[in-house]
Amino acid sequence: MKGVKWMLVCLFLAILIVGCTQLTAEQIAEKMQEKYNSIKDMKGTMVVTTNFGKKQTQTINFEMKKPNKWKSENERMLTISNGKTMWIYDKQKNEVIKLRLPEIKQPEFDYGKIVKDMLEKYDLKLVGEEKVSNRDCYVIELKPKGKDYFINQKLWVDKDYCIL
Repeated sequence: MKGVKWMLVCLFLAILIVGCTQLTAEQIAEKMQEKYNSIKDMKGTMVVTTNFGKKQTQTINFEMKKPNKWKSENERMLTISNGKTMWIYDKQKNEVIKLRLPEIKQPEFDYGKIVKDMLEKYDLKLVGEEKVSNRDCYVIELKPKGKDYFINQKLWVDKDYCIL
């Protein structure tokens, strides 16, 4: 009888510990925001898949240095900004467009803004865990809160770095 009681106590403690250590999607997003606030620069690769009747995948390499310097590149475009000027190079046309940022309404790439928008405009749900490029990731599903946002999204967040 003592063995059964001991097993039940151990099982209860294991469930309690697992339940307490399981993060919610909102907690993961908050950790992402904390991580972003602590870094000065970053670079990476985003793989964006859209499905509007036809599935398309785009790979974007990016680099950023706070507060407002950034570079992004895909197979068609290279975009660079020093915070005051933005250069867009169209590889197919072999053309460069130079724009002064205060004159245009185009937002700069800001990972922190992406996370903030995610928390404000979407309902988040942790739907599982997967490996991506041999990295353990949380899988988070985003559903729009209002009618202004209509795109459901799924994000993979690196568990160790708390970055998309």
